[in-house]
Amino acid sequence: WPDASGDTVTAKVIRWPTWNQSGDVAFSAMGQLWLKSADRAPKRISKGTGYSPTWSVDGKTLLWTSWDDTRNTGALHLTSGGGKGGTKTLPITGQMVSPVMSQDGQTIYVLRAPGGGTSPDLGSEPWYELVRLSKRDGWKPQVLPMTMDKGVGFRTTRLYLHDDRLWWLASSWDEDRKPSNSVLSSVNLDGKDWQEHLRFDGAVEAVPSPDFTRIAYKWDHQAWVTAI
Repeated sequence: WPDASGDTVTAKVIRWPTWNQSGDVAFSAMGQLWLKSADRAPKRISKGTGYSPTWSVDGKTLLWTSWDDTRNTGALHLTSGGGKGGTKTLPITGQMVSPVMSQDGQTIYVLRAPGGGTSPDLGSEPWYELVRLSKRDGWKPQVLPMTMDKGVGFRTTRLYLHDDRLWWLASSWDEDRKPSNSVLSSVNLDGKDWQEHLRFDGAVEAVPSPDFTRIAYKWDHQAWVTAI
């Protein structure tokens, strides 16, 4: 049969679009990580797979994860220069999503499937552990014990760093054989002082506003907004 695909392919679905202060957007499409600047065509960042990108606070470093079918594990990467510089792979493996960097650039937190587990959809590992990597320790990973085996039960939550606390959506089963509640939870930067801030009956995803005064969440195939 003749190949009718041509030399270019248009992505129908993009995932994890995220912008920095300069207006550059990083996103995943067709399993690869791309960077689109306002005045340039999209540029491929990942050599292989690439997904779940996030920017540092100053917008100069792009954090992202990848997966290698040959090695059956994933990796965490840092791309400098506003996503246009060199890429460094950190000494951590596993299925990871949603990395965030502290404001001073010295610490990274990332969600990882516990015990080396994997999910068929690389972005939908429902259970996870929170891992901290410190630059002064050579980016050596450390699992924060209070955050092990947490999850929403549907898909991977997003991790947020605000007011010296780490925030995400977790599940809470108040009664046996009853649907779980989704809880906006937070811990301090050592993974301690667990706090529950809001409860959502069956919410799947939640995204706080940048100033953490409001939160948008998905429930029953609809989007809702409420105050925090």
